Amino acid sequence: MSLPPAMQTVNFDIEKAALTLRHLANPTRLRIALHLLHGEQSVAQLEATLQIRQPNLSQQLAELRDAGVVSARRDSRAVIYRLADDAQHRLISALASGFGDTTMTVARPQAAPLPLPHRNHSAHFAIIRA
Repeated sequence: MSLPPAMQTVNFDIEKAALTLRHLANPTRLRIALHLLHGEQSVAQLEATLQIRQPNLSQQLAELRDAGVVSARRDSRAVIYRLADDAQHRLISALASGFGDTTMTVARPQAAPLPLPHRNHSAHFAIIRA
């Protein structure tokens, strides 16, 4: 079955879009991305705010990083996450507003420089001291 002529000339990478949406279809990863609309957060902050255990959180963040949804940078011993770019910020904002949450559509905060290099299938773990 072929696509209609209007759909044959799409001006974006459909495979990348499908992969991104597949990663965001996971409720935990979507919650993380929605939370990062408000600005960058450390793993410890995300863990406390979202009530997600650190090993699971790190795994989900690695999936989002591999999909290009989030980026990370190291600040001393903490790893700080944020939405990767303006396109990801617009996508997550659109998802939030499309499902009725107008409180989530906020202006993209200024991001700090120097993201960590992109690594496939790796997770970063926060150091938590009692």
